[in-house]
Amino acid sequence: MREKTIVSCSRIIDAGLIVFVLSLPLSVSGTEIGYYTALLAWIILMTVRKEVKLPSTPLDCPIIFFWLISVISIVFSINPSISITMLKKLPYFFLPYLMVDNIKDKKKLLTLIQALLISTTITASFGVFNYINGAARAYSSIGEHYILEVNALATFLIMVFPFAIVLVIYRKSLWLRIMNGFMALVIMSSIILTYSRSTYLGLAGIAIMGFFVKRIRYVSLSIFCLLIILFLASTVFRDKIEGMSHDGQERLYMWQIGWQMLKDHPFTGVGADCIEIEYPKYMTPCDKWPIRNNLHNNFIQEMAAKGIGGLIAFLYLLGAFFLTGVKTYKKSIPNDQKGIILGCMAGYIGFVIDGCFESTFFSWLWLFIMGVCLVINNHCFVQEKSNV
Repeated sequence: MREKTIVSCSRIIDAGLIVFVLSLPLSVSGTEIGYYTALLAWIILMTVRKEVKLPSTPLDCPIIFFWLISVISIVFSINPSISITMLKKLPYFFLPYLMVDNIKDKKKLLTLIQALLISTTITASFGVFNYINGAARAYSSIGEHYILEVNALATFLIMVFPFAIVLVIYRKSLWLRIMNGFMALVIMSSIILTYSRSTYLGLAGIAIMGFFVKRIRYVSLSIFCLLIILFLASTVFRDKIEGMSHDGQERLYMWQIGWQMLKDHPFTGVGADCIEIEYPKYMTPCDKWPIRNNLHNNFIQEMAAKGIGGLIAFLYLLGAFFLTGVKTYKKSIPNDQKGIILGCMAGYIGFVIDGCFESTFFSWLWLFIMGVCLVINNHCFVQEKSNV
């Protein structure tokens, strides 16, 4: 009975994670159902095995610190009735640990990444389809999700795009390389058609990083050159960017409001999810800008919502992640796993650069990518004689 329960829980966890990654760009409800199903099965599994403990990872301290700061921002919020709704998001911080404890072979990991690419390609396809049918910019129109908004779509795509590129280069199966190449093309097309300047900067940052990696140098150079050619050679391209992007002055205005929020609440911030509630208090009657629910900058957003501790926790987590990624890449692991680590770090580079001009904490993709990196770091799969 015990063995059957363990096997059943393991299968439910695998299925839940698949539903989670397939739903990430498509459905908030699907994401929650998949994750919480996997989480519940994991708790039961640990209880049956009598091993109720989290696996050890190099990111334990920064994750716990970031989690504690998030809890503090809820407890000491200036509007607890609003912030308390964020409690349901706190369990997502167990995602990297769930992945490390249950993904112990390369095939499972690749299946999850491939599933994410498939669902992202579907979303990107709808963005291209909407553009072809007369929309001013590519945007998603399927499901009920945060990435229906064009800039959020662009951010999500740029974080997944590097995985498509590295799988084209590092996967052995020809048909899988062709399939991933097609998905990379669709995702790239949708990124371009969003006309999101911050995402273009993130894409340029990814290309610059790739230029220093011998095996993907020419792919990265091609992407960088494509961006330059589009900007220099296409008047339509430049006009659309200049005409449709948010005014830089408004962003400066939002950042100033964020700074004022920090000055008034330096230690705990205004509270989780309270930016929109507090925003009007810092406006004057003559202000021409609308009320915003975020500050279009991850770093300022964390400061305003969680205080100076929020910024420190965020920077600590980012720094620790990149350090872990570099150390894992330098290990004696097969090239395909090095490629996945590159995809993780490239996705985070896009996340960080884009996050300087947008608020990009709208999905749990960033925690999934962190989990992928930690799975390889903790298990370092041996080279398998396979065709994947």
